[in-house]
Amino acid sequence: MKSKRILFLSNGHGEDSINCQILKALRVSGADVDVSAMPIVGDGAAYSRSTVPIIGPTSQMPSGGVFYMNPLFFLKDIGAGLIALTWQQLQAVCTHSRHCELVVATGDIVAAAIAHASNRPYIIFLSAHSIASAHHS
Repeated sequence: MKSKRILFLSNGHGEDSINCQILKALRVSGADVDVSAMPIVGDGAAYSRSTVPIIGPTSQMPSGGVFYMNPLFFLKDIGAGLIALTWQQLQAVCTHSRHCELVVATGDIVAAAIAHASNRPYIIFLSAHSIASAHHS
């Protein structure tokens, strides 16, 4: 039987970690799955440490993904290429997910919207587990 392909989406470092815990449990269970990931925020270091392939471009934005805390962060992210990056990530998800049986999205409305746009069956784990370590004083 062919392994099932699952694409994990996350929009934050904490959400990456949550998905990696789910992946670890899948591996321990012996499930025959082929997994990949698209971290929408940050570089997806947790996935890299877990040897999960990342399917699209990533970037560390000036806000660290928490631009809602300060409108100036959003402007800095726009200047750093947020719109183009988000479009490229959406394209990567839509292209890659065509071959997936399931999309697992962890995060807020952004991850949920991208999972929905994939036009594939999806599960959403809503989470507000953001880590804004770059902006702590």
